[in-house]
Amino acid sequence: MKNFTLLVRLLIICFGILIVSCQQNENLIPNNKNNSSAAKIDCNGENSFPIGIASPLHGSVVNAGNSLKITWLFSLCSTVPEYLDIYLYRGNTKIMNIALHVSSYNQVSNTNGYIEYGYNWTIPTSLCGYNDYKIRVTKYNAALIYSDSNAFSIVNPTYTYCNWIISPNGGDYIASGSSPVAVPISWNASLVNASSVKIEVFKKDSQSDLFIFDRVATNSAPNTGSYTYYFDLPQGIEYKIKITSNSNPNIFDYSDGSFYVIFD
Repeated sequence: MKNFTLLVRLLIICFGILIVSCQQNENLIPNNKNNSSAAKIDCNGENSFPIGIASPLHGSVVNAGNSLKITWLFSLCSTVPEYLDIYLYRGNTKIMNIALHVSSYNQVSNTNGYIEYGYNWTIPTSLCGYNDYKIRVTKYNAALIYSDSNAFSIVNPTYTYCNWIISPNGGDYIASGSSPVAVPISWNASLVNASSVKIEVFKKDSQSDLFIFDRVATNSAPNTGSYTYYFDLPQGIEYKIKITSNSNPNIFDYSDGSFYVIFD
């Protein structure tokens, strides 16, 4: 009987140690060779997301046209969603959809029993080279529940259709005495290689801190390098311009930074 009582006590102690260990390590990510490279996962936040981005790593460089292996890791703090959406961002501006409705358990490699979950993405040759790209993985159809990768670079030395918005291109303050506001838009027409362009306006969303589509300024402006758009813009909000070639929708440029409207 004494031996039985001692055995029960030992089991209770071992169980207690196991619980404490699990509590102290609730944010550990299984199947991860390098946990430090993954984005930090907040298990207690309102929009917590149980997936961290393992690659691309911070500062990594990849050439346009090559394949980029995007991998993610699971935390133990909450239920992993069945499907994910994957996007390419620069800062807080979405550049493009990479893949939608991807299985969280999509395998990209299985080496010696080590399984990597993720997505192999062929980088379009029409992407401009920048060093501040990042991958955003969101819960399917839930854009505000997400995890971001660290910044990485895409190199594309042969693609010349980049950086052709001249103004507004960041830090611009457009003053007006009344509404509607005249917003002068200029770009390098020789880099667009089209007879006309589409011009869109994006505004910064106060809740998500992302630039979201606001309106179409024009579907077809002559590719002369300049256009003035008159529209009602509340002051104190950040805006960006996107210009797209009407000959090739893969040729486009965003304002590098935001502009503001102020009233005199």
